[in-house]
Amino acid sequence: MEEKVKRVLTDSLQISISEFTPEISIQNHVNWDSLSHLKIIVSLEEEFNVKFSDEEMLELTSYEEILKSLRKKNIT
Repeated sequence: MEEKVKRVLTDSLQISISEFTPEISIQNHVNWDSLSHLKIIVSLEEEFNVKFSDEEMLELTSYEEILKSLRKKNIT
């Protein structure tokens, strides 16, 4: 699951895998704006065949938060 999330983030933020760090978040990455946030959410929903509530979407602001949210949905 972690590798798929990394791929979604690197594709959505248009960065290379070498630029990825586990600390990446909406607060510390210049490419992570509102448009890329929506792209991340849509890509995650497609990749993992899940749906996020509005509340969950607001919480998906970092790599770690995305992993936590997917684990709550029993995605491994």
